[in-house]
Amino acid sequence: MRVLFILSALALLTGCTEKQELTGPWEMWVLVCSPVSEDVWCTAVEKDHMVSWAAVPGETVRCDLVRHGEVVMEIFDWRSREPGTFSFRGSLSEAGTGDGFQVMIMDNQGFYGVSEEFSIR
Repeated sequence: MRVLFILSALALLTGCTEKQELTGPWEMWVLVCSPVSEDVWCTAVEKDHMVSWAAVPGETVRCDLVRHGEVVMEIFDWRSREPGTFSFRGSLSEAGTGDGFQVMIMDNQGFYGVSEEFSIR
């Protein structure tokens, strides 16, 4: 019951949906809230891209762009906005274009979460 309440509260407060994948024991997961499936990221250098998450048990140490389960690019040059969100500005040309991209957030304890699949054009 406690887990369902916590999940419901996170979904309500962060805008996350039940579609996001959870990994690890329920006490220690990362819930990646955005990007979502409707999002289309551009490869333009001057575009800011926003990523948000909830329930990171440790320090966030890595953010990767993943396609079909494979890391295609580590996301560098991110600027924190507030706990649980960041934006980054940079070229995504290294990742390619198309569908099936996800953002993976990992903490220093090895727990991670992935976003819904989105597109890069």
